[in-house]
Amino acid sequence: MDSLEIARILQGYNPWWSGRPMGAVSDIYRRDYYHLRSLVESPDYRAIVISGPRQVGKTTLVQQLVRWTLSRQNEREETLYEPKRILYATPELIASDESKSRVNPLSALLFAYEDLILEEKLTALSEKTILFIDEIQTVKNWAAIVKPYLDASPKLLKLVITGSSRLSLMEDSSEKLPGRHLPYILLPLKFIDRLRFKHENFDELRELSGPEGFRKTLIDGITSGNMDSVYKHAARISLHLENKGMLKEVQSELSKHLICGGYPEIVLNEDALFQYRRFRTYVSDIVSKDLEHSRRPDIAQRLLINLAKSNAQQLTESELRANTYGEGQGSPTTIQKYLENLEQLAIVRRIYRNKSNKNPGQRKPKVYFCDSGLRNSMLGYLNGEVSEEEMGQLGETVALDHLLRFLFKLRGHIGNVYFDRPDDQGKEVDFVVRGQRDNLILGIEVKYKNSHQEDIAGLRELKNRNPRMFSLVLTKNLLKVEDNSILYLPLWLFLASA
Repeated sequence: MDSLEIARILQGYNPWWSGRPMGAVSDIYRRDYYHLRSLVESPDYRAIVISGPRQVGKTTLVQQLVRWTLSRQNEREETLYEPKRILYATPELIASDESKSRVNPLSALLFAYEDLILEEKLTALSEKTILFIDEIQTVKNWAAIVKPYLDASPKLLKLVITGSSRLSLMEDSSEKLPGRHLPYILLPLKFIDRLRFKHENFDELRELSGPEGFRKTLIDGITSGNMDSVYKHAARISLHLENKGMLKEVQSELSKHLICGGYPEIVLNEDALFQYRRFRTYVSDIVSKDLEHSRRPDIAQRLLINLAKSNAQQLTESELRANTYGEGQGSPTTIQKYLENLEQLAIVRRIYRNKSNKNPGQRKPKVYFCDSGLRNSMLGYLNGEVSEEEMGQLGETVALDHLLRFLFKLRGHIGNVYFDRPDDQGKEVDFVVRGQRDNLILGIEVKYKNSHQEDIAGLRELKNRNPRMFSLVLTKNLLKVEDNSILYLPLWLFLASA
């Protein structure tokens, strides 16, 4: 494929170069969109690398950013970018020809763009130019290819890059682009995004997470220890939604979120057969395309099923190996690589025992799926009745996912999350968060069921040992403060604040 052919393909993907409007793009915006917009606008980052699982919405998000970039104007109401200085492309457009040519598809795309469209070199730009390159994980050594452009035009060139969350993608960007890029992980939709996608009167819910909304109150409460202000704000929101007749709708969407998860296609299409088919495709792609070292798709599939069965439970690598390969079979190294790769892909995550506990170093972490729907699809739980115990584990799974996102808002980084059990016979606390001074700042028990009063002995004991720790019980519908020391908060309200 020569440069002229490539340029013609690029014209089709960038209609605004010819004065034609951009094609249809979703008008439903997840919260990540607004955050990424500010990052694209910021002069602090020359390249933004957006990674995440397949089908999580990276392409839709980038297309929304392209549309926004096309509309941006300066104070004189002049467009900030000439249309031809906004490129949207994916190397897969010509990747099939890579085997027939020694030319890297990304290099070929950029050469055709600068030679036949831009009519100047990307290393010698005269005006601001922005490149949106989608699905870059198919390109070998992509960071080495874009680095010279970033070095030569540091103030005029910006790149927004997406790719599946493969280990090689992040390693390549970190090694070749130190100090020049910002890695950004895009995960399945948060609960507040599900409400945004599904709720016609979303404006009624803005107080949950706006600049002065409940999220800020909760962050301030954890930081200052002011539990009363958090309770009062939570009560006001609950009463408001109940008076508007919206509380049952929010609780209904929570049940769907626990069972079906947050992949955008799954949220927007509630047909059970469609959901099963899409999840089957997701799992097939993970097994056959994303697990970098896997030579046995059947083993990888079995591993995922065993992880799904063990979700929210402690699991040793030896137990997982025996369940996957058979007793005495399989390699410990291979199992470890599988787990590391699945974590890098944001499919599962592991949390370890609080390091102040006895024998905290034993390698028996609790394993959680990052998306409850993906996990449930592997066990046939997308429709039909789910037991209260199972719903409790799903509540714990989704709570951890949102806790990690919430901590980013609280502290600017993910933070150190553990589970707590003083000894092997002690009462467990689902999640504890250690602060920058290694002190316990937050303890959380998830009790998504109708009765839970007798189940929080572990949290009470931990609170007695750490009086300054903010103690939170996430419930199905109970909101109260116990002894001025433990806040009971409905799970939906915590999730919506993340």
